[in-house]
Amino acid sequence: MQNDERWPGVPVPFPRSAGGRLRAAAAGGRAEWGPATIEPDVVAGVAGLKQRYEREVQVHGSAGLAQTLLSHRLVDALHVLTSPVVLGAGKRLFERVASTAFELQAARTTGRGVVVNTYRRAGEPTFGSFRLDD
Repeated sequence: MQNDERWPGVPVPFPRSAGGRLRAAAAGGRAEWGPATIEPDVVAGVAGLKQRYEREVQVHGSAGLAQTLLSHRLVDALHVLTSPVVLGAGKRLFERVASTAFELQAARTTGRGVVVNTYRRAGEPTFGSFRLDD
C-alpha cells in the first residue's frame, strides 16, 4: 500500500495512476480544486476527460457521482472497500445504475479486516443459472 502525502501514515489501498493525478470536481456550480473542472453536466465532462487523457479519472467518496457514472457506463474499474462494520443504514451504491458485467481482478484483506476488491468492466452481463460448478 502507498501513503498519500496529504494524510501521512494513512495507507492508500489502491494504486495511483502513473504520471500524476487528474482531479475533477462535480458540484451544482463551478468547483475549482485541481487541474480539471467539470461543469454541472458531469456526464459530458467525464466523457470528455476520458477521451482527452490517458490517465485514469478517480472518484472518491461520492456515491451519487459514482451512480451517475455507472448509469452512463463511464466506469472502467471499481475498487470496492468493505469494512467490517455494520451501521444499519446508508446509501446503496448500485441502486438505479445500468446493468454492466465486471470481472474480479484482485482481492485482498488489510490487517484491520477491510476487504479490497478490484473489478474491471467486462461488457454486458450474461444471465443464466445460479448452479455451482461441480
